[in-house]
Amino acid sequence: MDLDYGQEIVFFHELGMQWRRKFEQSQSLQDLDMSTMFARKALNSTTAFDNHPSRPALLSTLSTCFNQRFDRTGSLDTLNEALRYLEAAQASAPKNDPERPGILNNLGIALGRHFEKTRKKESLDRAISVSAEAVRTAPRSDRRRSGYISNFNTWIAARCCLTGSTDDIKAINHGVKLMRVILSKMDGNEQDWPALMKGFGDHLRTRHRMTGSLVDLNEAIDAYAKAADSVDLDHAFKAEVLEALGVLLRERFEKTASTDDLSRSVSALRYAVNTCPLDSPGRPKVLNNLANSLGKRSERIPCSEARPDLSEKAAQRVSRPSMQIACPHDLDDAIDIAHESVQTSPDDTSELAGRLRTLSMWLSKRGSSDIALPGDLDTALESGLKALEWCRKDDQKRWEYYNHVGICFWYRSERDKSVDDMDSAIKYATLALSSLRDGSPHKGPMLRNLGVWQRVRSDMTGSADDLDAALSTSREGFQLGHGSPMIRIVLAQEVAEIAVSKDDWKLASEYFQKAVHLLSDLGPRSSKHSDTQVEVVRFAGLATRATSAALNAGEDLLSALQVLEVGRGIIANTLMDTRHDISELESKHNELARKFVTLRDKLDSATAQASLPVSLEDLSSTEAKSKLQREADKEFKELIDRIRSEPDFERFLMPPAMEDLKAAAKDGTIVVINLSEYRSDAFLINCQSIHLVTLPDLNKKEAEKRASEKRTSKELLKWLWDVICCPILEELGFTETPSDDIWPRVWWIPTGILSQLPLHAAGCYESERGETVLDRVMSSYASSIRALQHGRHNSANLVSKQALLVAMSTTPDLQRDGALPFASDEISIVQDFCPSMDMTPVVPPRNKASILQHLKDCKVFHFAGHGKSSQEPADSQLLLEDWNTNPLTVKVLRDSRLQDNPPFLAYLSACSTSATDIPFLADEGVHLVSALQLAGFRHVIGTLWEVHDKYCVEVAKVLYETLAKEGMTDIAVCRGLHRAQRALRDRHMEQGESRNAKLLRKKIKDALDNTYWIPYVHFGC
Repeated sequence: MDLDYGQEIVFFHELGMQWRRKFEQSQSLQDLDMSTMFARKALNSTTAFDNHPSRPALLSTLSTCFNQRFDRTGSLDTLNEALRYLEAAQASAPKNDPERPGILNNLGIALGRHFEKTRKKESLDRAISVSAEAVRTAPRSDRRRSGYISNFNTWIAARCCLTGSTDDIKAINHGVKLMRVILSKMDGNEQDWPALMKGFGDHLRTRHRMTGSLVDLNEAIDAYAKAADSVDLDHAFKAEVLEALGVLLRERFEKTASTDDLSRSVSALRYAVNTCPLDSPGRPKVLNNLANSLGKRSERIPCSEARPDLSEKAAQRVSRPSMQIACPHDLDDAIDIAHESVQTSPDDTSELAGRLRTLSMWLSKRGSSDIALPGDLDTALESGLKALEWCRKDDQKRWEYYNHVGICFWYRSERDKSVDDMDSAIKYATLALSSLRDGSPHKGPMLRNLGVWQRVRSDMTGSADDLDAALSTSREGFQLGHGSPMIRIVLAQEVAEIAVSKDDWKLASEYFQKAVHLLSDLGPRSSKHSDTQVEVVRFAGLATRATSAALNAGEDLLSALQVLEVGRGIIANTLMDTRHDISELESKHNELARKFVTLRDKLDSATAQASLPVSLEDLSSTEAKSKLQREADKEFKELIDRIRSEPDFERFLMPPAMEDLKAAAKDGTIVVINLSEYRSDAFLINCQSIHLVTLPDLNKKEAEKRASEKRTSKELLKWLWDVICCPILEELGFTETPSDDIWPRVWWIPTGILSQLPLHAAGCYESERGETVLDRVMSSYASSIRALQHGRHNSANLVSKQALLVAMSTTPDLQRDGALPFASDEISIVQDFCPSMDMTPVVPPRNKASILQHLKDCKVFHFAGHGKSSQEPADSQLLLEDWNTNPLTVKVLRDSRLQDNPPFLAYLSACSTSATDIPFLADEGVHLVSALQLAGFRHVIGTLWEVHDKYCVEVAKVLYETLAKEGMTDIAVCRGLHRAQRALRDRHMEQGESRNAKLLRKKIKDALDNTYWIPYVHFGC
């Protein structure tokens, strides 16, 4: 068929486009070759004409073929060829050619990619110049102009990251505003909407990285989620957006500690890796990002949650807890994937530096743990130094490379006790700081590292200069006033501890208190409690040290006690905030109370729900839920400030004032025992005053040693008496057994490891002079003064008359010795007392759903069965018939809201229900007893450790007998348990079978005979 030149141009152009569409489906370079050949033929057909009007467009089309080849091969020569054709297209396009703005836009894209490949700033500058011309010359009516604006902003953002230019930051701000306007005029169905939404996310991401703005980060994630949802799963664009989304979700995790974000990050990046061709030049970058998210996940999420694909045996592999390696398998995978990323990166790529740093980072993490492989640390340091060599000297992120090399030297110094390595760590930290631009949000974390390392070197060498430098560095870092709460707490804590070493108690107290008041910011109210718990555990003991420092600084007792209240039970305090009694607020400011309830319900719903889904479908809906939670948290904080502005509500949800403390002690004495490395004291609070008893013989190390040995030995009980209880009771004037059966009450509020010890059982049992706590006072416990007040707000005038009774004589899937033959007898005794207590016994199906349903309408809950403690305290549970598949855990009970119809008494006749196995969480009170208190129970009886099946019956009998005689009153609960323990103690009974001793905890070694009464404790009013 003979074609004239005009027809030939159209024919070859159409053939080329058909082959290009085929290539876009097949990704076959042979198809792209055919497209290129016909595009070239179409272009060559224009040579017969002078200034053929189609020539600029055909040159641009041919350049697209080379750009697509560059995408697949990463060849710089191919990109240069694309640029050559685009330059020719620009030169040949008349100023009034309607296609000229599009050609300029394409040229800007190619120049920008040339910069990304070569890091040549002149290419980036020219990309900005021609992109600006494309925007300027495109008619406002041209729908493509929005894309030109987005691309122009992309290159401005790239230059801003490269240079930190103030002018470029202003341009980014303008670009964000402009893109917001453009997108607001679109309905989301336009063909270019997904790309524009992604571009908007890119601009917000850049601004976030320049300023540290969490608002920008959240909005960027939202934009990426919307862009990803707008295309099908098999669309190549989706993988590109999911990669960007995965990276930002990890960055948000680093700011907020949300493990939901981390899980979603890994899922998004795995998808991006799985859909990226093995020979794609972009694959090493995606692998690098996945390695970083897996590495982060290895530190926070246990293998049992992160890797359900692993066998149970493999998932049990753990590493040193101090290194926070929750899932070693994720760490191993991160290293393997990072290594693949490095191995598949071309040697001439500018991104090799970052990939080497990633490999070094996770090698150093493993090398500093107890799962280290030979050579991990040395290889990490070698890779880190090589990464620094590859990093351009004008790279705005060069500080990260210096910092990481410093970390490698620090790890090796810790391992080898090498001062030389610590010198190197400090050298590189100093270089990192000098590489940061003014106002960088990363300055605080860098000052933290430098300050810590200066102090460590001072410890190694005794250098006073290093100690002074560490103090100055950490103080400077804190005074910057920005950074994550975790970083700022570490900085304040460093200042305080150095001040302690210098005997500057005023400075120490000032900064300890700054740190304590930041603890509540570690996790927003909308955070999962497990996420907050991991953050809080880093600062175990901070509140007790702060309290001791305040006392040493000469501060008044009220201030010192308030510091202790604020700094302990962070999760419980957050829950008590949302479950606060607002009856007075309702009577005076009904609209504020209504808003409080609305936001409370939103926040309770957020914390109680399961983890956000990690599905890659409907991402914007998931992000919208997350956004609603953040907004509710923000509104709740603002509402609290608004309420505090009203007369008589200035201290709403604040630590108890003096009058509050006195009111809390109206029926007895509250004894708060503060144990720290610096000193130990007891705050004695009654309805008239607060005073202090110093406990000079109470030493923290000794207390920890005693707690780890024999919890019921004569020696331990005598030690508790001698160093703690006797001095306190003597000071209170409780020096002998009451002769008139009118017993004084004491509420014990121990801190730290003392919360695991039986203060109520302390005594010298070889004496016949009543030198025991049990013979002088009736004991109750509370986790804090605020918790005691919170319990009293749960009305004692209850409507319900139901007694919820659960006996687990046998529990499915337990060993043979898990049978509890006396559990049914115990429940029968409670049933027998129900008529005299005006209660109706209810024996429900013994499964989680049934128990939770009946808890909403009961007055008493009595459980006789097994309690199972866990290394994750919030997973400790009461064992029901469905415990293996649907456990009734601490977190489930804690998140139940029973305040609208608060129950009176929960009696947990099971093992270790008021104990936690994690010493660092002792001050958080994460156990079954506290969970039921937070849920709304006014009183809870639990146990410190194993209880004995036979004698559980006798304790329950005496307690309910007292309630039947005296009524369902606060004092009757305390008196009933006190009588039961005294009666059981005074009887010489043979040691019986241990309830759950073998199943759930170690047997008590060398236990004192006749101590079956000791484990029972009362928490309540």
